Amino acid sequence: MRILIVNPVARPDPRGFSAWSAEIGMYAATIKAAGHEATVLTTSLYKEKELRDAIHATDGKCVIIYTRSRQADQARAIGAFFALQYPEATVFFTGPHASAWPADCLNVAQGVYALRGFAEHLLGKLCDALETRGDFFGLPGLSFPVMNRFYHNPIGEPPELSERPLPDREVTAYFEGIEGLEDSIGAELELSRGEYNTSDRTQAAFDMSAPQTGVIAPYQHRTCAQVVSEANALRESNPELKFIGFRDEHGFADAAWAVELCEAWRDEVGMPFWLVSRPEYLKEAVFEALADAGCFRIFVTMESGADHVRRRVIGRHVSDSHLMYLARACRRFRIAMITVNEMGFPGETEDMIQQTVELNRRMRPDWSLVSVFHPEPGSAIYQRCESKQWLSKSSYGVFYDPDVIVEQPWIRPKKLDTYLRNFNEEVFGPAKVPARR
Repeated sequence: MRILIVNPVARPDPRGFSAWSAEIGMYAATIKAAGHEATVLTTSLYKEKELRDAIHATDGKCVIIYTRSRQADQARAIGAFFALQYPEATVFFTGPHASAWPADCLNVAQGVYALRGFAEHLLGKLCDALETRGDFFGLPGLSFPVMNRFYHNPIGEPPELSERPLPDREVTAYFEGIEGLEDSIGAELELSRGEYNTSDRTQAAFDMSAPQTGVIAPYQHRTCAQVVSEANALRESNPELKFIGFRDEHGFADAAWAVELCEAWRDEVGMPFWLVSRPEYLKEAVFEALADAGCFRIFVTMESGADHVRRRVIGRHVSDSHLMYLARACRRFRIAMITVNEMGFPGETEDMIQQTVELNRRMRPDWSLVSVFHPEPGSAIYQRCESKQWLSKSSYGVFYDPDVIVEQPWIRPKKLDTYLRNFNEEVFGPAKVPARR
């Protein structure tokens, strides 16, 4: 049986980061392991011809739509198109948005379903049931309509990552997506899954506002053997590969696990790598292991240089002194440091943005990235902005999209745009002498 997996994404990132999803790769790998065939459509726009061509390329029996909250409008429109134009196809919404708000997905049309939680381990059973016209209504995490009501099966305990297949990069056209980025990004893999903490910024993946349907996913690491195996497979499939990146910012949350991985990486992979990490995870022992294993660049997600914003607005418990330690450690171990900053948080003033600029100047990164804050739909901070009518109207924005802003009273969008365009000039330019009074 052939399955169409649709992956709605935002427009391409101008800085080169790929839109590839490990989750989609695991969907395809699980379906393949069950003896079925997966076709993946990654699309940044709603194009009916593209959707028709994709479903005609399969037998049109099943469509699985991976639904992030930021692309929920796009995903719902795609689901409604398939449900109305191809009634013989069974449509399933999966992913973060379908997990937190299944009714929002089921309302698009009759005959659609939602699979909540991390669901790839259920897809083999689902395909078998559809192929034999069997009953799939007992699947854990399934939400389905009956008459005018929605029913939600409890979400089962997901298996450990070590029990799941590695993502299928061939079906998802991964290497085509990163073509031309070999010298900047290389190849990416993910070390963990789930949310390490449930602050305002991170709880949106699985919101608990509806406890009977929502779930906060347990945090899981891949085993070190899995990471090594995936890295070596990437190198074999692409002999020109120069380095690999660990792109999930919670991957090094467990310091002991991080040290174990670095030792295995040094002995069994021996390839340079970069990583994205929250600064609070980077301790002395981790730095020593990273340098010994071949880490050459760290993207530090410091977000704001204002202690008030970090602690009170987005729930990040990291001090200025630790950020300065991190900067010194990067220089000591000769690891390039790129800071990842955001501006435009609710309650953030121009003075607080200046604190972000000043902290970057003191840290002396090799480069700094900056974006406009966009709250995750469903998080407490999003609900606050929505209730205050501070959100702009864009439905497809992502973290690098300057059109997605919180239109708040503390700093105006025009002023925010000026800081966005001039941020690196402020950080790396000559220090400005305060005006005399």
